[in-house]
Parts: sequence; C-alpha cells; structure tokens
Amino acid sequence: MSSSNDNDEQQRFALGFLFALIALVVSTVVGVVVYKRAIQPARAPVAAAVVAAPEAVILPVIDVRGDVVGFGSRVLDKSEPKYMNTPETLTYSKRRVLYGLNLAKKTKRPNMILCEGNLDVVTLHQAGFDNAVASMGTALTVEQTRLLSRFTKELVLCYDNDGAGQMATDRALELLQNSEFTVKVLRLPQRLVDGHYVKQDADDFIKYQGKDAFEQL
Repeated sequence: MSSSNDNDEQQRFALGFLFALIALVVSTVVGVVVYKRAIQPARAPVAAAVVAAPEAVILPVIDVRGDVVGFGSRVLDKSEPKYMNTPETLTYSKRRVLYGLNLAKKTKRPNMILCEGNLDVVTLHQAGFDNAVASMGTALTVEQTRLLSRFTKELVLCYDNDGAGQMATDRALELLQNSEFTVKVLRLPQRLVDGHYVKQDADDFIKYQGKDAFEQL
C-alpha cells in the first residue's frame, strides 16, 4: 500500500505507471499523452516502452514554466533498455532542461543538489530534499548552469559513485571552474552486498541508509 507521502510525490511529479494494455491503447489509438498544461506527442517513447517492458514508470519532463516538454521512462523489472526518453526535438533539448527544477526553484534551502537520474530527484524530494534536480544522464551543460544561476549560486554535485559518475563530476567541475557558483562534491559511499561493494546513486542511498544519513554526508 502506498503512503500519502508517496501519492503526494506522484502528483507533484505527475508520475504515471505504464501497463501493457493501457499503453497499447494510448500508443495505438491516440499516440498523445494529455497533461494539465500541455498536449505533447508521445507516440515514440510510449510505443518503445511497450516493446521494452510490460510495466514501467513514466516521468514527464516539465520545464521551469510548468510546461511538459518531454518524457522519460524507467522499467520496473530487469528488461532492457532500462531507460527510454523522448528524442531530441525542436521543442525539447536535454541540454536546456533540468528535471525537477520546476519544483526545486521554490526550495528554501540555499543550494541545489545536482543528480544524474530522474528517480534520484523524486526520491530526494520525497525524503525532504526539495532542492534536487537532474541533468537526466547528460553531462552538465552551459545552458543548464545558466538556468541554475537564476535560482541559486551554490551547487552540490551528487552523481553516481561509479566510473561514469566520476567522469560526469570531473566534467562538471571543469565547467564550473571560475564560475559564479560555490561548488561542493557529495561522494556517495559504495554499499556492501554479499561481500562485494556495489555502486549507489542517491535513490539507492536514501532507500538503504535513509534521509538522516544523507543529510550528514
């Protein structure tokens, strides 16, 4: 049973759960997903998600004005591909959008936490860290830093603690060098599973170590 807090976050992020029959109807008959403030073509990501997995979570990408500009999806089982996103279009460019910034811009916290994935942001907001945003798997861009500078001058980099995450951190630090931002790197520890250390992202850390442990990092 989901908690009221879970339901609140689902509403705030406009999360949807994709099941095969519903997705087939949507992608075949309509091919358009309707949200409160926008009607955006979603045939490609919806249809692809149906092929990839019978069950996935759909995450609308909403810009700072509150308009839906694209969609991301993540399967809930072990099928591949794990992630699927709206392709680049004239109206949607990942390098110009930060997932969750439409909500994080209202935070009372003095900084922004920059993550890799959309689910990291949802989990952090659910845990009370309403200043989290994500670059959606891309390296931080100049366009994204310009967006961030409208709302904060302090950034906390919280990328995954694997090789790719370290490379993304290094690129972000290089981009932010001599910038107007004060930058902190939050290095997530690896998690011991069956005698082996495995990587963690922010979503993993909150689930296994809790929000108080994250606050202390």
